[in-house]
Amino acid sequence: MIHYPLAAGKTLTRVLEAGQTDAPAIVLLHGLSSRADRWVRNIDALAAEGYRVIAADLPGHGFATKDPAYDHTIGGYADFVLALFDALRLDKATLVGTSLGGHIVAAAASKQPQRIERLMMIGSTGFARSTPQRAQGFGDWILNLTPALHRPKLERVFSQTSLVTDDMVREDVLINTSPGAAECFRRFIGYMGGEMNNDLVLEKLRTIEDRVPLLLFWGVDDTSVSVDIGRAARESLPRSRLVTVTGLNHTPYYEDPSLFNRVLRAYIGGALDTVRAEGITFV
Repeated sequence: MIHYPLAAGKTLTRVLEAGQTDAPAIVLLHGLSSRADRWVRNIDALAAEGYRVIAADLPGHGFATKDPAYDHTIGGYADFVLALFDALRLDKATLVGTSLGGHIVAAAASKQPQRIERLMMIGSTGFARSTPQRAQGFGDWILNLTPALHRPKLERVFSQTSLVTDDMVREDVLINTSPGAAECFRRFIGYMGGEMNNDLVLEKLRTIEDRVPLLLFWGVDDTSVSVDIGRAARESLPRSRLVTVTGLNHTPYYEDPSLFNRVLRAYIGGALDTVRAEGITFV
């Protein structure tokens, strides 16, 4: 795996990449207040199976430019994803997003479906309305971040809380309190409390479901975005598929990377129903 800076549209971002540049591409997108290296348990393993695997930091996140004047909305982040495609000279790719990243990749796919080989949304926002209370709760946490506040919040998205190390907590706090981060989060919090509900993606996905295959992936124990939201989305999008796994929470790609990688490879290869594992269900 290599790490390098890349200009994508108006943002200088950090890219993690592995695999041959002419291999089929997979682009991985993290969630709110997270960053590209959350995919470290997936990138090399997927590349070893013959893919070019790419993850990047969203604007205002990780090591990317932290400019509060950027368009910190779903539409602005979707434009970043498409600019990333341009900067990497990707004609088409499988696009995978988790949590807010799922919301963003769905919006990007609806803007330029011809560039999306297939879509995967993991424990994704974008199907249910946000509330001012949810935005306020996020702001109260992220704008007052300390290791003591962050550890229980981080443990909440893992079923295996032992995966949350002191180094992980400290690194998250240092990155999310770095210069410019708070101003970017404030911009998003204001949007999250109201206008974000104008950018839900269910109807947009309906318009492209005959052109872009969609896989929904949910941990049954997800405490951030309930699996019931994934089930409802599957009912509303009859061409989609839903994978649920018991014992996994909001970070299934990190908690059980072997299973997650197998599911993703099978999905790309058209053999999803051949995956067998304890606690897994396909709809």
